[in-house]
Amino acid sequence: MNRNRKFIRLDTCLKCEYDYLRAGEEIKGEGVVLDISGGGVKMVSKERIAVNRETNLTLEFPDGALKIKGEVLKSKIEWYISDEEKKTFWATSLTFKDISLQERKKIIQYVHDCAQEKREARYKNPRKK
Repeated sequence: MNRNRKFIRLDTCLKCEYDYLRAGEEIKGEGVVLDISGGGVKMVSKERIAVNRETNLTLEFPDGALKIKGEVLKSKIEWYISDEEKKTFWATSLTFKDISLQERKKIIQYVHDCAQEKREARYKNPRKK
């Protein structure tokens, strides 16, 4: 774990929805969370969200959705698919803002449970050399 991180980060694949205001207009979209920790997420979406923009996130956990405010730390092109298709996917890193202790605990518990499942799966199915 990076020494500067307060929370363990987990690679994952969670659906999410987001919305934010841009020039007074509400922008809504969907994405996929690629990693998550008690401090924030990295998601991929078709929309570039500006750095420092406050964004409302709805994270789709297996046991129900969680709505959290976040602030964009960085946004960069993650994938680009041919000029003909003109598809660009943006990786956006967000830190959680004004998150309650209960919300943070739910996220940390999810990270812990998934990490535990991965460890158990590794022991059940060790790689053959």
